[in-house]
Amino acid sequence: MINTVIAIARQAGALALEHFGRVAPVEKQDRSFVTAADHDVETFIRQELLRHFPDTRIVGEEHADEGDLAGEWVWAIDPIDGTANFVAGLPIWAVSIGLLKDGVPHLGAAYFPALDECFSAVAGQGAFLNGQPTRARQQGGVRKDDLFCISSTAFWGLDLHVPCKVRVLGSAVAEFTYVARGTFIGAVLYDFKLWDCAAGILIAQESGARVSDLQGRPLPPFDLPRDARRPMDPMFVLAPAIAQEGLGYARLKGK
Repeated sequence: MINTVIAIARQAGALALEHFGRVAPVEKQDRSFVTAADHDVETFIRQELLRHFPDTRIVGEEHADEGDLAGEWVWAIDPIDGTANFVAGLPIWAVSIGLLKDGVPHLGAAYFPALDECFSAVAGQGAFLNGQPTRARQQGGVRKDDLFCISSTAFWGLDLHVPCKVRVLGSAVAEFTYVARGTFIGAVLYDFKLWDCAAGILIAQESGARVSDLQGRPLPPFDLPRDARRPMDPMFVLAPAIAQEGLGYARLKGK
């Protein structure tokens, strides 16, 4: 199954790459960007998933939900995670495809077409980058030149106290995968949706990273369909090197 999903992600990425940096965005009600490429790529992914897995259920960013999301297996897809980067010609954007089993991430693929980097994971089988194992940083503590990723929206609702260099990538799945590859020692996400994180959570966890709420508690299973389109609670992604210390890096404002 994972090889099929990777192939779909790569094909969808090739379709998106044809429009990279050459499309005009439209502003949605939440003031985020969407393009014709987002719609076309999601349509392709849905068609391919239904062709290979005809009894599947799907939730995605740009189209109506497919099937009864209360079922055992649900796909969560983001055709272009990082649309603002995509429109601006920045290469950090990805096709993200995640599969949940009873609300728990079970399989994920995140393909960055402009970089030709494909991250993937299946529960219990480790995380991979272009077919090679990848691991979050295991030791070493925090150094002042280490990199920590923060979602742009985190500045709205969180008090941040990060003792190293901060970067904003503009793509939720990049935050997960760049911790998984050891580029970042951690990340904090705020104001994101299920399709932003379904693949990334598993990839990070399978790399050895800790994914938790701001208090360090493990994530409970997603409650579908309730959680399909509502904003997720803030989330930490922390490499083992800073798993305990990193819990002090962010908290909700006023608390």
